Amino acid sequence: MIKSQKKIRYNYGFRKLSKDNIESEFGKQLRMNRSIQIEGAFAVIKEDMKLCKLKVKGKNSVKREIALFCIAYDFNRYISKLSKNKIGIVLHSLKSA
Repeated sequence: MIKSQKKIRYNYGFRKLSKDNIESEFGKQLRMNRSIQIEGAFAVIKEDMKLCKLKVKGKNSVKREIALFCIAYDFNRYISKLSKNKIGIVLHSLKSA
């Protein structure tokens, strides 16, 4: 069996488009919100849900347990937003220097 050589090529057009998207005002806002929301989610799961150590062993069991905690977190968030009538995407605004 003959192995074919694979070549990786750098696409300057896609790289420029990606950089333009990231450096736009909306891209900056999305990056800022992602860091805020992700850190908050991990903090809630660790502190409020008391997840300091997983209770199972094995890759599939660990994935299942983490998925259950994530589903519970999402469900709690949804119920909270539903009760406050704030359903939809909420983005924090950028602060100007």
